[in-house]
Amino acid sequence: MKAFALCCFLLNTMLWATFYAVSKEALTRIDNFVFSFLEVGSLLPAVAVILYVSWRRERAAFTRGLVLRGVKLGGVLALAIFTSTLALKHTTATNTAFFPSLNGIMAALIARGLLKRPIAAATWIAGLVASAGALLLIFEGPINGADWRGDLIALLAAFFYTCYIFQVDHDIHQEDASPWPLFGIEVATMIVLTGLGAALLGDWSAVHPVFPKDIFVVLYIGFGTTLLPTAISIFMQKRVSPVTVAFLYVFEPIWSAVLARLYLGEALTLRGYLGAALIISGALMHTWHAVKPANAALAEA
Repeated sequence: MKAFALCCFLLNTMLWATFYAVSKEALTRIDNFVFSFLEVGSLLPAVAVILYVSWRRERAAFTRGLVLRGVKLGGVLALAIFTSTLALKHTTATNTAFFPSLNGIMAALIARGLLKRPIAAATWIAGLVASAGALLLIFEGPINGADWRGDLIALLAAFFYTCYIFQVDHDIHQEDASPWPLFGIEVATMIVLTGLGAALLGDWSAVHPVFPKDIFVVLYIGFGTTLLPTAISIFMQKRVSPVTVAFLYVFEPIWSAVLARLYLGEALTLRGYLGAALIISGALMHTWHAVKPANAALAEA
C-alpha cells in the first residue's frame, strides 16, 4: 500500500504540473482571483453530493473538531491556489513550477525545526541537491522574461503547499478523522474563500473568456488538478511521511517544463536542463532512502 500511495502522489505531481501550462494561457483572458473562484467553484455539485452522502452515512463524524480541521485545510490550500495563479500573472509557467522543487528542503526544515523530528543525513543531502537544481532553474528567469515579483509569490505558494502537506498529515491521524466529511468540508471552504477573493479583489472587467475553450480549461483545472489531487492527499497520506510527499513534488517542475515547452513554447537552456537533472537526482535519492526499509521488510517476510 505504501508503494501504491507513492505512485498516487507521483500522479499528483503530473496533474499539478499541467496546472501551470494550462492556466497560464487562460490567465491572459481571465483575472487570477476570478479564475481561482471559477476553478474551485466548478466543484460545487461534486462537493454537495459528497457532503450530503457523508451526512447521511456518517452524521456523527461531523464533530466540531473535524469541521475546524476541514476549514483550516481548505484555508491553507486556498492560499496556495491564490498565490500560484497570481504568480502566473507575473512570471512564466516554467518558473512558477520550479519553486515546488524546494518543498523537500522546506519540509525537512519544518520537520526538524518545528516538529523536532529526526531527519536522516540522506534526506538533507537529497534536499540540498534538489535545491541546487531548483536555483539553477530559477535563474532561468531573465532568459524567459520572468518578473522577480512572480518568483517571490511562487516561492510563497510553495511554502503554503508544504505547510498544507504537514497539516494533512496532522489532521488525518486524529481519532475522529473521517476522510469523506473532512474532504467535503475542505473543498467547500475553498469554494467560499475563493468566492470571497473574487468578489473583493477580482477584476471582473478583465474577464474575457473564449468559449468553449475556457470552459474546458476551468473544468479540467478544477477536477483534474484540484479535486483529484486533494482527494489523494486526504486518503493516501496516512501511508507516506510528509517529508517524502514533499520530495516527490520536486518532480513537478520537470513535467511542467515539458508541458510548457509543448503547450506554450517556453524553453530551457543547458543550465536549465542541468538543474532539472539535479532535481531528479535529489528526488530519487530521497525516495529510494524512504522505500528501501519497506522493501527490506517485505523481503524478510
